[in-house]
Amino acid sequence: MLSSAAHPLIGIDPDIRFGRACLAGTRISVNDVAGWLGNGVSVANIIADFPELTAEAIRACQLYSSDCLESYSTTLGRAPDFRVTYRLFTAEEGGRKTPAYQHIRWDFRYEDTKASWMIWPEFLDPDGKMVPNGPFSPVGQADMFIINPESLESHRPHVRPGQRGYFWEGRPVGVCEVVEMLGLRQLSVG
Repeated sequence: MLSSAAHPLIGIDPDIRFGRACLAGTRISVNDVAGWLGNGVSVANIIADFPELTAEAIRACQLYSSDCLESYSTTLGRAPDFRVTYRLFTAEEGGRKTPAYQHIRWDFRYEDTKASWMIWPEFLDPDGKMVPNGPFSPVGQADMFIINPESLESHRPHVRPGQRGYFWEGRPVGVCEVVEMLGLRQLSVG
């Protein structure tokens, strides 16, 4: 398993998990750990479920993710579809009890429909740059990526400035409003 001096607890072996970055000596990928943390699983619960892990190993996954986090623009090979302003609900309002992390994969619902879509947010800092891996502000802006390119046409009636929507985790955990058409604008023009 190949590892680097910068990330000695993380390794890559083409024969383990299809070459995904994993914790050395395990089949647990960095993405597994990042996903659990992003979905609100506590470090203590992760360790309880996987006793071979330590808090140090989980922190190593977080650091690796921060160093290697790529924008969806890079991984999907296209621009974001639209930009929103958002506000995450507090726990008292029915929102998450734990912080969310960059690239959390919530479903999305437009205010005018009950259908859920795979539209993933990429949270931005005040300068419009992608927030690194880790918790982000409960209020701000996010670029939105419609994951299934075959469904782009079905979004036309919904995506327009002023349209409201919700980050969805079995329930709404945040509200947002479209402020700018980006890549989806080309579809609307055609």
